[in-house]
Amino acid sequence: MLLFSMEREGFLQTIIDSMSDSVLVIGLDYRVLFMNKAAKKFALCSESDEPCFCYNVSHKTDSPCKGEDESCPLDEVMKRKKPATVIHKHLDKYGHESRFEITASPVFDEKGNVIQMIEVSRDITKRLLLDEARQKFYERLQSEQK
Repeated sequence: MLLFSMEREGFLQTIIDSMSDSVLVIGLDYRVLFMNKAAKKFALCSESDEPCFCYNVSHKTDSPCKGEDESCPLDEVMKRKKPATVIHKHLDKYGHESRFEITASPVFDEKGNVIQMIEVSRDITKRLLLDEARQKFYERLQSEQK
């Protein structure tokens, strides 16, 4: 049974590592329990480091994100007990800023309590820049037609 379990775990790791989006499994204490290869590109720590927290990985800070501009996905999931999507500014290993759409999904125990969160982050920086350029172009066209 242990062999099957190890084979299955390796298979799941391969599947998750093939995703281009960053995937983290986060405990209720903000600790990173698992991250895929895409997440490791941004992280200054790994899930084997103790402790490694989600805010260390994405924001390079020593405390969870708070505030109206960037609500914490874990707080949202805990409060609502359902998936939440937020947009955050993240820093890479070199301090470059990017915008990420984060989809956070709760993991429940058999009693229906949230015990962890799965966070999938997608870099939307280029898309936002294109949207902004498209909007400026549209506004310029509108003003020229007047």
